[in-house]
Amino acid sequence: MKAVVMAGGEGTRLRPLTCNRPKPMVPVVNKPIIQHIFELLKRHGITDIAVTLYYLADEIESFFGDGAELGLHLSYSVEDVPLGTAGSVKKAAEVFGRERVLVISGDALTDIDLDEAVRFHETRSAVATIVTTRVDNPLEYGIVVTDDEGRIRRFLEKPSWGEVFSDTVNTGIYILEPEVLDYIDPGKSTDFSQDVFPALLRDGKRLYAHVASGYWCDVGNIQQYRQAQVDAVTGKVKLEIPGNKIGADIWVGEGTDIAPDSRLSGPLVIGRNCRINPGAGCFEYTFMGDNCIIEKDAVIQRSTLWQDTFVGKGTEIRGAVIGQHAIIKDFVTCHEGVVVGDRCRIEQGAILQPQIKVWPNKVIEPGSRVTMSLIWGTKWPGSIFKDRGVTGLTNIELTPEFAMKLGASFGSSIGKGATVTTSRDDHPASRMILRSIICGLMTVGVNIFDLRSTPLPVSRYNIKTLGVDGGVHIRVSPDNPRLTLIEIFNRQGINLPRAHERKIENIFFREDFRRTDADEVGKLEFPGRVLEPYTESFFNYVDARVVADFHLSVVVDYAYSRLSMFLPSIFGRLGCEMVALNAYPDHSRAPKTRDDRAAHLKKLSETVSTLKADVGVLVESDGERLALVDESGRVVEGNTLLATVAWLAIRDATGYFALDAAAAGPAGARALAFGPSSASSGASRFALASPTGSGSESESESGNGSGSGSGDGDGGPVVAVTVAATGGVDRIAAENGARIVRTRQDARSLMEFASKAGQDILFAGDTEGGFVFPRFQPAFDAMFSLAKVFEFLARQDVKLSHVVDSLAIPPMERRSVPCPWEHKGRVMRVLAEETGDMRREFIDGLRLFFDDGWLLVLPDPAEPFIHVYSEAVTEGAAARRAQEYADRVAAIVGL
Repeated sequence: MKAVVMAGGEGTRLRPLTCNRPKPMVPVVNKPIIQHIFELLKRHGITDIAVTLYYLADEIESFFGDGAELGLHLSYSVEDVPLGTAGSVKKAAEVFGRERVLVISGDALTDIDLDEAVRFHETRSAVATIVTTRVDNPLEYGIVVTDDEGRIRRFLEKPSWGEVFSDTVNTGIYILEPEVLDYIDPGKSTDFSQDVFPALLRDGKRLYAHVASGYWCDVGNIQQYRQAQVDAVTGKVKLEIPGNKIGADIWVGEGTDIAPDSRLSGPLVIGRNCRINPGAGCFEYTFMGDNCIIEKDAVIQRSTLWQDTFVGKGTEIRGAVIGQHAIIKDFVTCHEGVVVGDRCRIEQGAILQPQIKVWPNKVIEPGSRVTMSLIWGTKWPGSIFKDRGVTGLTNIELTPEFAMKLGASFGSSIGKGATVTTSRDDHPASRMILRSIICGLMTVGVNIFDLRSTPLPVSRYNIKTLGVDGGVHIRVSPDNPRLTLIEIFNRQGINLPRAHERKIENIFFREDFRRTDADEVGKLEFPGRVLEPYTESFFNYVDARVVADFHLSVVVDYAYSRLSMFLPSIFGRLGCEMVALNAYPDHSRAPKTRDDRAAHLKKLSETVSTLKADVGVLVESDGERLALVDESGRVVEGNTLLATVAWLAIRDATGYFALDAAAAGPAGARALAFGPSSASSGASRFALASPTGSGSESESESGNGSGSGSGDGDGGPVVAVTVAATGGVDRIAAENGARIVRTRQDARSLMEFASKAGQDILFAGDTEGGFVFPRFQPAFDAMFSLAKVFEFLARQDVKLSHVVDSLAIPPMERRSVPCPWEHKGRVMRVLAEETGDMRREFIDGLRLFFDDGWLLVLPDPAEPFIHVYSEAVTEGAAARRAQEYADRVAAIVGL
């Protein structure tokens, strides 16, 4: 059998180690990863090998030549432009003719039994077999779901936690019959997972997955690289380690000189022609390349030194990785997690703090205390974007240096000459971070319209008004006052799609910024009219006359936010009698915790009751979210608020808004039951088209987040809610001829669904007081949502309390179970297997349906928890079921 080794990877997450070499050439125990793959193939009798090349192709071809020294026959296929995984394999395999080929990655470390995989392939008469394995964290890999015989039914590339239904992932090892290559168009960029394998499934071809029990590691980042080295010397992966063994676990290469009074302890690998001088110590899990020199009294521990590295006298290197030809002078200290690129020189007495990265060819001055990377190479987790944006501890994780780098990354992703808006809340730290982001944007030639301190909904709206390419908003995180939140928006004013975030992350980690000449630096302007365009459009979608005639009395708690400078003018045009609480900006007094928020709501409730006002309002989260208080002093929030807005909006859109006279009191006699044909007047009315939704279980199981529908067929108004929203909204929709579509739990998915072209959504809402009315703008806006609620109340001539009293919200219970990241995939796989015969959805997490309610198991996207939501007819039933599944999750985790 022939083999194709894919070796075109750049290894961007391993930088700066891969700045000067492709990822397959990164050494593990002093051999390139791809050489270990070649040796694995040779052990299984495969010697005719084609190698696909792209990034720094000459490095691989010049190192291995024709493969004769390894007893192999190597040929090379160099891509001028990327052809994708499948396109590159087809091009390389042309030298073999129509033969079965084994495809394997040249930059992943493995000792999987290939003969066993081939036997599996042959016994199943498969046209293609994907070799899979089980991993702790499946997020960065392709998940494979099979039946009991191993035949593939579904797979998903790089899922979110809500889409993780298995911990069985694609290793990139394939056994392919010749007909599979016929599915690949020559010269066209084609991917196995996204193009070829789905086509095989559609055509009913025999596509199987073989679950291998051997070792496999993607070596995708520095941590995995270090662990792979440890696994090699501890026997977890079967490799041929070069050198002669001294004792049980020390390997020493030919020509190495070790002083008698030096100190060695294994596991330890030392390359050829090294010199370990007197008093030097090389301790456990150290990996030293060829031609290294370790001077007197130096200490190396749990570190990797590539070839031709010099370590000076008295230097300490612990838990670091040092690139080739590096010079580390005397009495230098390299702390845990330090990565030093090729040909760097670290001068005497320098201290490199933990997690510092130094890019190739840099010089650290004598005695320097290096607290940030060169260049801007601060080590950050694999994903800097979280659910809402980029967040971190203010001035500790989110520093001005980080913000400037993020601004340059965003600017590079949209290109020189683009224009964006910037805005912030009124916290001093937000001003500091915003100015740094502006600097980063301008360095790559992006122009700025700085809106300064502006409520978030107004900032989002101005992106459309000004016709710019995106926007950035900085604020204190609504979840934690110690955190700063950076949100980046697209042209519609909603958070960037995940694909664009990944593009920014790639630029951020690679530091691939497109710096401009001095005369092309971006321009900074300050628009004079920010609120006016927002307000003018605002009242095109609100019937102010109807609200004014209703004579609402409103108590507003501004919670010391700058909304107190914007909202009064809107209330004035609505004709509301307003009493303001905490109506001046003061970030030091703004509510910062749940207890603070509860105290504000309690005071608001007391004030509404005392003044006999119609409505109380607490506006939160920089103008995005709200909570209400009815005239009785009852707080209306969460699922109750969502159901209230749904009841009002749906009945307003359909015209069925006559309350029962007994429930509505004297107002009920005045209310008219309008039919759909008479409910079309007024600037606020919505002529709704039915969107394309998915209501079947098979579509819901696709995990695409498009949601499931409920209600009266495909007609009537459409309301989008998050997956964990109360089932009460489904009942309201069904009773009033509307339809509910559920999206993933995160705010971005809700906004993305509301912004889709070709569909008209009445509104979208979540359970945290956030509402989107996409006819105005496809983003959360508490000010506009509040005006629409007032309009609905006025047109239907009802009190807020009467609406809340008419609702029947089923009880919901929630449990949160601690779950390490590495166990989340296993938990979801086991639960999916155990519930295979139940009615269920996979919109986000695993949603199960029962006769008296439903239950949702949802991995937290940012924290090591799995959440369980349970709704049932009675509180006891909801609590019992929530606890039952929480206990099951804990049992799977092993708590």
